[in-house]
This record gives sequence, C-alpha cells and structure tokens, in this order.
Amino acid sequence: MTINPWDQTRKKYLNWLNKTKLREIFSKDVSYKELSLWWLTKLIDKDNWNSPDWYTDLHNVVTLKKKVVKRERFFFIKLCLLSVILGFP
Repeated sequence: MTINPWDQTRKKYLNWLNKTKLREIFSKDVSYKELSLWWLTKLIDKDNWNSPDWYTDLHNVVTLKKKVVKRERFFFIKLCLLSVILGFP
C-alpha cells in the first residue's frame, strides 16, 4: 500500500515540528504561566488551506525533491522583462 504523497509531506512536517531543537528551546525557556509559547508560533499556526503556497513549496521540496523558485525572485524577473518590453530605463 502506497502512501499519498501529500500525506507523506504532512507526516514529514509534523515529525520535523515534533523533533526540532527549536521546539525543545521553546518548551524549556519560552513560556507564559507554564504554557509553552511554542503553540503560538507561526510554524504551528501554518494554514495550508487558506494560503497553500508555502505547503505546495514544502511538498515540492520534501516529497517530490524539486527546486522551488522564490516567488519574489520570479516577480522581480517578470518586472525586469516587462520594463524592457515597455522600454522603461
């Protein structure tokens, strides 16, 4: 039985979250009234339903072993090409 590639990505991400040194540091040293603030970090709060780009990138890198083109760099290249086409200095 093969595992769905998206399930593989989810498991890998959750395993990484569970084992990361950052979690250990937060659990020991960053808390408020004995509640670890780890649960309030952006790593835990990631939303792959309403903003799926980060999760798609993670899936491409971790599961499919693809390189991900930075969206900012892609936008910059498009902007440069557009300026050349339109004749901006």
